Amino acid sequence: MKVLNLALYRALKQLYGRVKITDRRAPMKWHLGLDNHHKPCVIVTQGGEQYEVNCPFCHDLRGRLAIGHSYLTRPHARLPRLSHNLRCYNEECRQVYSTEFQMKVSAAGGDDPVAALAAAFQSGSVEEPKPIVMRLPNGMVPLHELPADHRACQFLRAKYNGVTPELLGTVYGAGYVAEHDDIYPAAKDRIIFPVYDRGQLAGWQGRAVGAHPKKWFLPPGFQKVLYNGDRVGPLQVPIICEGITTSVAAGRSALAIFGKSLAVARCVELAVKWPTAVLLLDPDAYIPHPRTGVSAVDTLRERLDEAFVAVGKQPVYVFRWDAAVIELARRKVIGKENISVPDAADFGPEVTAFLLNQQVPASHRGLL
Repeated sequence: MKVLNLALYRALKQLYGRVKITDRRAPMKWHLGLDNHHKPCVIVTQGGEQYEVNCPFCHDLRGRLAIGHSYLTRPHARLPRLSHNLRCYNEECRQVYSTEFQMKVSAAGGDDPVAALAAAFQSGSVEEPKPIVMRLPNGMVPLHELPADHRACQFLRAKYNGVTPELLGTVYGAGYVAEHDDIYPAAKDRIIFPVYDRGQLAGWQGRAVGAHPKKWFLPPGFQKVLYNGDRVGPLQVPIICEGITTSVAAGRSALAIFGKSLAVARCVELAVKWPTAVLLLDPDAYIPHPRTGVSAVDTLRERLDEAFVAVGKQPVYVFRWDAAVIELARRKVIGKENISVPDAADFGPEVTAFLLNQQVPASHRGLL
C-alpha cells in the first residue's frame, strides 16, 4: 500500500478496520501565519492525502471523519504538531474540535503521533456505537397540504422549474418541518425528502428553505441507498442522478445516489434488477481530473459497465451535456467566475425528458 503516512494508515486500519483514502499522494500545502493571539501558527491551505473513517464520537456510519496524512506531525521544527488537520464532515459533530479532545492529544505527548492519536481516541470518551433508529422529524407536514403561498412552496417554484409541491408531496412523500425536534434540530425550516429502501425508511434528506450555510442535511447514521429505487420497475431503464431534486426532475424512473460514485455492490444491485441504465450526473462530473485525466462520470460508467456486462446486460448510456455547459461548470469549479451552472433540476421534468430522449436509443425511450 503506497500512502504518504503508512504508520498512521495502519494504525487507523487497526482501530477502525476500514479506511478510505482520498486525494491519494496529494501533498499538504501550508504557510506561516498568526493565530487570534498573534502567535505564529501553521495555516493549512490544502490538507493533502486524507484517510476517512467512521467517526467514533458522533457514531456516523458514512466514513466522514477525515484525517490528513500530516496529522500530528511537525511541518517545522520550531512549531507545534499539527492538531487541526482533522475534520468530521457530519454536520452535527463538533467533538474533534473540542478543547477536551485537543488536551487529550497534547497529554499523550511523546514523539509518536500514532500513539497520541490512539490514546486520544481510546481515552474513555469514545463509547460503543448505539443502534441507530431512523425516523422522520416531528411535525412534518406534506407539501401538498401546505397553502399555495407558503414560503416552502414559493421557494420550490422559484428554485426548481417544474418540480411542484404537489408532485413532491403526493408522489415522493416530501414534507416541510416548521417546529423544533430535539433529536434533529437541523430539520427545522427544511423540506424533508424521505428515503426508503426495500419498503423500510432508510433515512431522509433535508433542503433548507432560502439562504442557509448548509443547504442539504443528512441525519447522523444515514447510509447511502438508491433513492426512488423501490418505485422503479424491473423492466424500466433507471436514470442515475446525483441528488434528489435532479432525480425528481429527470422523471419517475430516476434514482439519486447521493454523490458521484457508487460502491461495487450497488453497481451489481443495479445490474441485477434493471436491463441497462442512463447516467445523468451534474455537469461538473464530466470535467477530467487534473492529475488522472479521467472524469467522475467516466469512472462510474466503467464500474457500472463491468457490473452490467458481468450479468449479461447492456452497458449503460451516458447523457452528454453540451460542451458550453461543461465549460461553465469548469470555470465555476476553479473559482474564476461566479456562474450559476444549470443541472437537470433547473430545466424541469418535461425539458429533462426531452433532452434524455435525444440521447437514449429509441428501443429504451418508452422505459424511462
